[in-house]
This record gives sequence, structure tokens and C-alpha cells, in this order.
Amino acid sequence: MISTDLGLAKIVTFYLRELLTSSYLDQLKKLLEEISKGKTDDKPEMRGNYSEDRFALSHQEAVSLILIDNKIHGFSTLYNNPLYYGKNNYRCLNRLYLTNTLRSHFSIKGRGDVLSPAMAIQQLSMVRKKEPYFLFVSRQAPKSRWSKQFSINLTKATGLSWHEDGNLYPVCCRSASACWHHIIYHRVCSDDDHPFYGKGMSLQDYNQRKF
Repeated sequence: MISTDLGLAKIVTFYLRELLTSSYLDQLKKLLEEISKGKTDDKPEMRGNYSEDRFALSHQEAVSLILIDNKIHGFSTLYNNPLYYGKNNYRCLNRLYLTNTLRSHFSIKGRGDVLSPAMAIQQLSMVRKKEPYFLFVSRQAPKSRWSKQFSINLTKATGLSWHEDGNLYPVCCRSASACWHHIIYHRVCSDDDHPFYGKGMSLQDYNQRKF
């Protein structure tokens, strides 16, 4: 377990086996159920992403929780899907979720996003012993402006190099348009010749393709 105190909130990242025996497991399950069943004030299109058939806690490598007074106000996970990412590439900030309460407290003008970089650093620490090639964040297309800015923000906040090449990559079924994402990645391994996973698609080709 790794913990970072941000003053108002605390970020704690657990390996899955640690989370399953922690006092936060039931609280997290309840929050996931509330989101998926529309009991929170989130956008309706978000609900499916947190349902049991699309988000299984048992498949996550690690889980980061954002706590205020020991109550979960946000979370994200570290995840690997060898079929699409390759064995040694890991997706961080997966299924990132922040309550409106958390967003309002941390949306101070000029302050920037301090939550995502803190979680990314903790998740990187968790996965290092697996000797990954890349750690990456993804965002569904079309979000090219967001992904470029986010790579800059992550680089500044973490002191590590994060890159975004403008292409889209499949994070699930290649035949589904929603599965092609912008990728912001950090090279963890020292082998500069090892390429990032898969073959990318330009945004222009994505917009012209019939899914």
C-alpha cells in the first residue's frame, strides 16, 4: 500500500489482494453500484463503464482511492489486458472517477490537476517490479487537444516524460469506434528500441472509417 496526503484529501493505492481485505472494499463496491444504477448525479452515459460486466475489480492489478475523512470520493485502477495492450504494458488511471464534491474542491483556477499525477505515480510504483515496457493513460476519441495538454501536465507534475503521438490505438475490440483511444504513455523500460504496442490510426483515418 502507498499513501499520499494532499491536505484536503488522501490518496491510497492498494494491490488488489490488499484491497480485498481492507475496510474500503464494501464502500467501493457500494459506490460502484450507485454509479452504475444511476443513483449519483453523474452523466447517464457513464453508468455502463462501472457495471459489473464492464468493470471487474478482480481483474485489476491495483486500485487507487481518493479519501476525504476516510470516505471514498474518487478512484482509478491499474489494469492490463494482454490481448490488446501486450503482456508488459499497463494502463493507469483506468476508470478514473471523481465525485462532484471532489471536483469542486480541486478545481481551483490555476492549480491544475494534482489528483491524476499523484495516482499515476503511485500506480507506477506498484507496477515497477513487473518490469513493464510502458505505462499509459487513454482517452476515447476525439480528444486530441485534451490528450496533448494532459501529457504536458503529467510531465510537469511527475517529473517524468509522457508522450502523445496523435494517433489512436485500440484498447478493446478493434471493430468498435469507442475502443479507439488517444494514448499518453511513459516509457518505463530502458530499451529505447522497444516500440509502443500495436499499430496506431490517425484521427483523419478514424473519422473516415466506417465502424
